[in-house]
Amino acid sequence: MRNFFLFITAAFCCATLQAGHIIGGIISYKVAEINTADSTTTLTLDLTMYRDGNSAGAFFDTDIEIGIYRVLSSEEYEVVEILSVSRPEVIDIEPHPLAPELFFQEGTYSVAITLEHGSDYLLAYQRCCRPDYITNLDEEELGMALQIEITAAALMQDLPSPFLTATPFAVAALNQTLDFQTPIAKADSVSIELGFSDLFVAGGPQMETVLIGCCDCVRPNPETCLPAFETAPFADPYSAENPFGSENDVILGSDGLFTGTMKIAGSYQYGVEILAYASGVLLSRQVLDYNLITAVASSTDNLNHDTFTVYPNPATDHLIIEGELDYPLEYRLTNIIGVTKQKGTLQDSRINVEVPPGVYSLQLKSKETHSSANQFVLIH
Repeated sequence: MRNFFLFITAAFCCATLQAGHIIGGIISYKVAEINTADSTTTLTLDLTMYRDGNSAGAFFDTDIEIGIYRVLSSEEYEVVEILSVSRPEVIDIEPHPLAPELFFQEGTYSVAITLEHGSDYLLAYQRCCRPDYITNLDEEELGMALQIEITAAALMQDLPSPFLTATPFAVAALNQTLDFQTPIAKADSVSIELGFSDLFVAGGPQMETVLIGCCDCVRPNPETCLPAFETAPFADPYSAENPFGSENDVILGSDGLFTGTMKIAGSYQYGVEILAYASGVLLSRQVLDYNLITAVASSTDNLNHDTFTVYPNPATDHLIIEGELDYPLEYRLTNIIGVTKQKGTLQDSRINVEVPPGVYSLQLKSKETHSSANQFVLIH
């Protein structure tokens, strides 16, 4: 019987506490009060971050600092205030039905801020690190700078910024047509434009002695590490304007609709700039920084998946395959970007593991019938 099967892989990164774990985020706000008497507006700020729950990296920080900066020019900012925010609300994101082994978490920090009228502001949060398995970025151990620009005009109107209504899509099947809508909502009187954007970086490589405070540390000091932030370096042939590359043929419409076909497996970081207007006047500029993982997919005759199990899972140095299987069998351990990291022929049920920590697809294939099946395994 011909069946379509799909396997999707995620990866572990470094084993230290500060290892890459941040896969995305966005900042949004609601207007709480416009006080014309003292020329201020109070906003409720929501900073939402996403992390790879399979990562060995740090959990969401209990306390974070958000920098509030007055915009003097496109390259010059001054510190207004540094906000301390505690205790994020954390939820486990329901696994994608096509990728049950992927485990993402969402953490939201909320805080009230009061801004004086008459100025444009930039609000930013800086943290390292992004995962080291990203296909389209040219460097590892890159930090992330999440930011939102709020104009003086926005402070005079009781209108929220655009905001996410759901977790952005994180999984796409290889060689299948994309039709994903960015889950952004807005007020009725607000119009928005969306397009691919630069990704902003802050913080740097893990440091054994200093983790907080310096500009290239895991948690940069927002009082001394001011914008404008550097942009993420994309690997050739990728770019901020084309983060999926020309071969993947993915288009983002101004309405936030992703169309096209993912033809190359990988983990792709992308930015979506969200411009919000009221009566033609710019209110806010946000960047949704997020990650899309594509699937390795094929059509084949499958072994009966239910007739075998793999243990221990998680595993350290070996795997045991148990079930009704006819040896010899070919096997492959494949990582997140579809690269085979280990392969061989099984004469019995044991595989000695020789791959770095991570989540892998273990594919078994009959040498006689050429039928195949796969299961996810976690190596740590």
